Amino acid sequence: TVQEHVAERTAILDALLPAQPRQRATPPPAPQGLMDAARQIARIEDLQQMKLVTPDEFKRERDAIEAAIVEPAQGTAMTLNSGEPVRRVATGESRPVQAGEEMSKAAPAASGSKSVHLASYRNEAQAERGWQILSGRYGQLASMQHGVTRANIPGKGTYYRLMATGLSDSAASSLCAELKRRGQFCEVK
Repeated sequence: TVQEHVAERTAILDALLPAQPRQRATPPPAPQGLMDAARQIARIEDLQQMKLVTPDEFKRERDAIEAAIVEPAQGTAMTLNSGEPVRRVATGESRPVQAGEEMSKAAPAASGSKSVHLASYRNEAQAERGWQILSGRYGQLASMQHGVTRANIPGKGTYYRLMATGLSDSAASSLCAELKRRGQFCEVK
């Protein structure tokens, strides 16, 4: 009968996905930093390669992980596109950086020609969001200028490198030493 069919279907569904589960798994915590997020995304990439998740499911999961660790970028930044330095000023207008030009008073650490590579991203917007995260996590970055350089890596594609810019040799070395001590990738350029 129809009632027996409904009862049987309800029993099967309740066994597979109970309306009142006996046990609930706690959701995984939000990624604790860029490296943790990268590990979670790599895990989902593996699932996609094994054809356990569809490309659409992968994209939604990746976007959710990225959204859990990032906030929209704001403020001024120094952007390096194709190796050419450009300064974004408060008005939102961009202009080339002149040789020997002083950095703004808001960036007292910007006194040299060295940069430090902090992280790499797949697009420039992610790199800008990465700066917001890293400068919030590591207070010494908050007062520094930053830049994004485009790098074409054979066999891997295009990456955007997040750089803290305008550092002296000693400032770049000491910054990298401190960041590495705290578990953050850092390389003087």
